[in-house]
Amino acid sequence: MTNAEILLIAGNEGSGKTPVCKNIDKLLRKNGYNEITCKNFKNKEKDYIVQLQKENTIVIICTASDLRWMIDVLIDFIKAAIDALEEGQRLVLIFAARNTGAPMREYLKDKINEIVNISNLVEVPLARINQKAQKTVHSWYHNAIDKLVEHILKVKPFCII
Repeated sequence: MTNAEILLIAGNEGSGKTPVCKNIDKLLRKNGYNEITCKNFKNKEKDYIVQLQKENTIVIICTASDLRWMIDVLIDFIKAAIDALEEGQRLVLIFAARNTGAPMREYLKDKINEIVNISNLVEVPLARINQKAQKTVHSWYHNAIDKLVEHILKVKPFCII
């Protein structure tokens, strides 16, 4: 079974998981990662799964895993990437997921455990900001999360930027 490092962006609906994942995608592309393949989900949020590569590192980013069918598509996508892995390549998985205890979170965990050995898992828990909060609070929070995630990706176990 293939080893993988996992970065989980977790939170309730509306907490900003998708924008964080999309910002990670932009950050990696800015740092030299190239798109290998992409699969768009057929939903109004324009969620997707993308495989990026730089040198010997393969990164798969999934912006949504809220529904069983999305998770099934993600698992098939990861399996195809694993089948194409070459000797010496490493796999990093980054995806949005619901909070601990949510049924789809458990389904995702079970399915991932069937196909990869999780060598490291880091979770970034997101919270929903009250809609009545000032716009500056929303901006501060999401900028702080983006900086935290960027730092996580620069250090062990990831070291991908």
